[in-house]
Amino acid sequence: MSTKMSKRSTYLLSCPVKNCGTIVKKEECDNLSNYWKMCFQASDSKGHHFLDLYNSRSKLIKPYYKKGGPWLSQFGSSNSTCARMTRLITNHAPTGEYCKCFFPHEDPLCPCSSGQIKTRDHIFHECSRYSKAWWPPDSLMLSILTFLNFNSSAFCFEDN
Repeated sequence: MSTKMSKRSTYLLSCPVKNCGTIVKKEECDNLSNYWKMCFQASDSKGHHFLDLYNSRSKLIKPYYKKGGPWLSQFGSSNSTCARMTRLITNHAPTGEYCKCFFPHEDPLCPCSSGQIKTRDHIFHECSRYSKAWWPPDSLMLSILTFLNFNSSAFCFEDN
């Protein structure tokens, strides 16, 4: 026991304070990140309506915290795009599904006259209120960002 303690004490004494704190912080961040990724992949933690995004090689993009991660780094400096993309990914957007859950007395139908409930898929693939030239054909992040850039009212709470 005393041998372990003396080795640790020697290490701590020889290690500059700034570096020791950095090492401990990195280990804590890595442990937390690994735990979060493990929990995130479980469907009950991730949510049933979470939209998985893919890169240009059709590989699943996993959330990551360093340098904005693979998601936030793609949104640029636009707070609006980031907010709309977050609503779109989590399906906490002003859609008919959202209204049925949180505002049950409001009309969940899309105002495009299709008679369908306004869902994320309806907005992407069928709704005549958005530019057909930019409908995302897939779940590639670039396709979805292009759709959001050309349809600035999509997934906004002001979009009725």
